[in-house]
Amino acid sequence: MQFKRKRMKGKTQKTYKEWRSECGNYRICWRNEISSLGSARYYATVLCRRDDGFEFWDFAAERKPYRTLQTAQKACERSQRVWEKFIGLKRAPRKGRMDRARAQIAASVVGKKGTAGRIIGSCPPVWVKPRLNPQLLKLICPSWQRSPSDDDSEGNGEASLDK
Repeated sequence: MQFKRKRMKGKTQKTYKEWRSECGNYRICWRNEISSLGSARYYATVLCRRDDGFEFWDFAAERKPYRTLQTAQKACERSQRVWEKFIGLKRAPRKGRMDRARAQIAASVVGKKGTAGRIIGSCPPVWVKPRLNPQLLKLICPSWQRSPSDDDSEGNGEASLDK
C-alpha cells in the first residue's frame, strides 16, 4: 500500500502532516503538539461510516500512536489484509461459515492490554460494506439495516450462511 503526502491548507507543517493511501480509505497523521506524549507520533486511521451516514476516521489497528511512519503503514496494511480475509468468507463453503467468521473476529485483536483494539470492530470501513455479505455484516454490527439501495437482484436477499 502506497501513501502519498497531502498538503493541508491552513495548518502549519511544523505541527501536522498527513499521508493518504492511493485508494483514499487509509490515512496516517503526524502530530507534533501532543501534551501527554512530549514527542511527535504517527496515527494510522481508516475511514468508517455509521448507519446514519456519518463518516469518521477510526484507528486502523491498535488504539495508540506509532513512532515511525513505516510502523503506521504496516498497521494500515494489516488492517486491509484482515478485512480482505474476512470478505473472502463470502466465497467459502456455507457449512460452518459463521463459526469461521466468529473465529476471525476473535483473532483480529491486536495490541497489548492497555492499547488493545479489534480490527474487525463494530463499524466496518467504507470500502468493506459494499463487498461484505449482509449476514456477516449483521454479525459485526447487529443494528445495521439493509437499505433499498443495497438490495440484490436475487430476490429478497435473505440467504442463510449455515446451510
